Amino acid sequence: MKLTKIEQETIVLFNEQEDTAEIYTHNIKLQNRCKSFAEKHPELVTVRGSTFVVPKKLLSIVIRSPMSEELREQHRQRGLKNNYVEKARRVAREKGKSTPA
Repeated sequence: MKLTKIEQETIVLFNEQEDTAEIYTHNIKLQNRCKSFAEKHPELVTVRGSTFVVPKKLLSIVIRSPMSEELREQHRQRGLKNNYVEKARRVAREKGKSTPA
């Protein structure tokens, strides 16, 4: 049975007593990041289907402040000046991926 988008959730669960955190996710990118980490560090990660158990000290949750339009434009101009878009396209072509817009 296929889950709806609203049912495809990600849950990060930890408490103050235990040293581990559980990451349950249907997000493919997050699953791939967790699987890659688990392959590199099998002694640190327990994989149970879509759930990954990791040491809590390795987990970081970041909430960023929204970027103003002025700052966004400054970053865009800096990227154009340093030719980041063309470099990203060249790297993507070399890897055989589609180029960023």
